[in-house]
Amino acid sequence: MTARFRSKRKTVMISLLILSVSWALILAPAITSLLLSWFQTRIESLLFLGLAGFMRSLVMFMWFVYLFNPISQSLEELKIGQWEIILSNNVSTRSIMVGTFLGRIPLYSIGAFLLIPVILSIFVQFYAISILGQLLLYLTLLFVFLSTLWFSNLLATILQSKLAESPRGDELARGLSIVIGFAAILPLYGIIFLSGPITELLGLNIFLVFPFTWGADLATSLILRFNGVGLSISDVTMIESVLGFPPLVNFSLLLLFAFGTVTIALVTSDRFFRIQIGARSEQVRCAGGENIVLRGLRRITPGSFCVLLITTLKDFGRKPSNTSKIIIGVLLAIILPMLVDVSGLGSESREIFLFTVALATGMIIAMISAMSFGGTGFLESQDQLWMLKSTPKGVDRFVRARIVESLFFGFPMTLIASVITIYTVGLSPSEFLLILTSTSLAMTGATLVSTGVTTNNPNYDDTQSKSFKDNTGIMMSIIMFSMIVIVPFSIIPIFRNLIILAFLPAALLLIVGTGLTMIGTKRMASPE
Repeated sequence: MTARFRSKRKTVMISLLILSVSWALILAPAITSLLLSWFQTRIESLLFLGLAGFMRSLVMFMWFVYLFNPISQSLEELKIGQWEIILSNNVSTRSIMVGTFLGRIPLYSIGAFLLIPVILSIFVQFYAISILGQLLLYLTLLFVFLSTLWFSNLLATILQSKLAESPRGDELARGLSIVIGFAAILPLYGIIFLSGPITELLGLNIFLVFPFTWGADLATSLILRFNGVGLSISDVTMIESVLGFPPLVNFSLLLLFAFGTVTIALVTSDRFFRIQIGARSEQVRCAGGENIVLRGLRRITPGSFCVLLITTLKDFGRKPSNTSKIIIGVLLAIILPMLVDVSGLGSESREIFLFTVALATGMIIAMISAMSFGGTGFLESQDQLWMLKSTPKGVDRFVRARIVESLFFGFPMTLIASVITIYTVGLSPSEFLLILTSTSLAMTGATLVSTGVTTNNPNYDDTQSKSFKDNTGIMMSIIMFSMIVIVPFSIIPIFRNLIILAFLPAALLLIVGTGLTMIGTKRMASPE
């Protein structure tokens, strides 16, 4: 809660809780009931046969979100100074863990009650589940997510305490926060793709060893046992036999997981997770020797601009958070094309496939480029901006150096992603050039957009500032709009070629980015 809501926090939280429960039990089922009345004959068999698989997919996705998102948020900024003050007043690490967990419960609980019914209310209406069954269903899922939230809180405390011992702990934490935040989807793909081979190797369903499966199967059993459509006990038992474990076993495993994580955290927190005042409270940055690439740049383009360019390259490359963003961008750009399936679209399937791969890869690279090359990495402080303004053409030269530095890191990112895509989805040389060109243009356009937005509204090195949040929202909105603009252009005959449409977002980003950069450079150079 923020300070202005402090006096009204009880009223606000109670109102939100009542609204969430009302939404879950009354409003969401009423809306889905209306939708089912329109499409019931089309999706009836799908809802009946797909309950267990759909429930596992939903709970698995939410489980990873509740596991990784709090860790990522905790590592965005190591608040070691606050920890030292608190611990110096005889407050235990255990108390900090519990307090952090309790502070997260309202937001994540309300989020669960607001989001989950949007999907589950379809099954609630189809199976005519009683109010008691709905309460048990949502409370079961809430218990699964809160136990996961506690486990996430434990892991975040471990990482924070260990990173605090390093002089560069804050930078390492930022890098890890980005990796963890984006990598939340990677275990999903890994489990899905590897579940078959692992199952054959171990002789069991690999999903049964994960807590999200126990919660999903228990929720499925609750839907079946509290149904109002006339399913008999024998029918319910037959369906449950396919799940793997009986409901009582799933419930026991969930309790064991929750009790085990709580016990481990409370017993070991003060023993292993300590924050002690020491040298790591000070950040000391040391410059190493220049590599062969930087030495080559000095020989090719000697002069003051080259010095500025190499300085920006070093500044960007030494931060783990920047490196992690680029790595995640490459991984996502590789994974997304593997998920595209157009086998049932006939003779035009290859053209549609290339369009989808080019669009998906380009947009992922564009988003990563916008977040990596703009934002916090652009300007360090207001003092740096004043020094640039006091130098003849300092702002203009600095902006050009930043753009070149961004392209210097961006082109290898697009090249690596495009080359690996050749083998993962089977591209021909001409198709590879198409993907590489569209992706490179999208990366360049996103770099210009991020540069233009940041020069118009500098936010320096503060991820919590209003400027940073505004800039991030504007950059992402421009990139998303560049994709949406394909729809109206597709009705124009000259643009109905899918290959041409694949280049439209990149072209729009280039035009908008160039304009924003020119305006932003002039504004940043103007006297205040």
